[in-house]
Amino acid sequence: ERVLCAVFAEVLGLKRVGVEDGFFELGGDSISSMQLASRARRAGLVVTPRQVFEEKTPEGIAAVVRRTDEARTAVDIGVGDVPWTPVMRASGERAARPGFAQWVVLAVPGGLGADILAAGLSAVLDTHDMLRARTVPGEARFTVGERGSVDAASLVSRVDAVRAGAETVRELTERAAGDAAGRLDPVSGAMVRAVWVDTGPERVGQLVFVAHHLVVDGVSWRVLVPDL
Repeated sequence: ERVLCAVFAEVLGLKRVGVEDGFFELGGDSISSMQLASRARRAGLVVTPRQVFEEKTPEGIAAVVRRTDEARTAVDIGVGDVPWTPVMRASGERAARPGFAQWVVLAVPGGLGADILAAGLSAVLDTHDMLRARTVPGEARFTVGERGSVDAASLVSRVDAVRAGAETVRELTERAAGDAAGRLDPVSGAMVRAVWVDTGPERVGQLVFVAHHLVVDGVSWRVLVPDL
């Protein structure tokens, strides 16, 4: 309950939350419920947005929550077949084209390292099930793999910008985003790609995170960016 109260307060921007305080009464919504689930996992608790809607309070959620070490042995309810939404069906096969993507550019520490980036991306993929989805040719559905089923390292690339000036770094970053979007492949499960624009150990670098529009929209970034 103490952990959940702290997570409630963090997500909602409050100084203090009591065990009987309702998430939505405090100003939460469907998107922040996903943020709550993500932050709770970082704290070692497995909470689903549905549990937040049903239980509402730290006290209620604590009664049904599991710890992450317990969840590792449980059946992953986020895997398997997922039907396309009506909007996806209306778009048809065009919705699965490689360049149909959105991306975000984030500042990262100098000398980040591809290994560290791959490990971080792996954690994000394991947390957000739909990022592990793949399309099924000729069928209006996804297949979502288990945690660990996507090789995060294969989705990470590096752009050398160590000797580049600020304007060149900007151009390299824009080009990297377009190139990464074109290399997305929903059929093979490459729904995301991460490009590290390496400006050297003494300067802030850039992380370009590209995701296919089948698995993200404008609202999704409110959940994904804090995890990144």
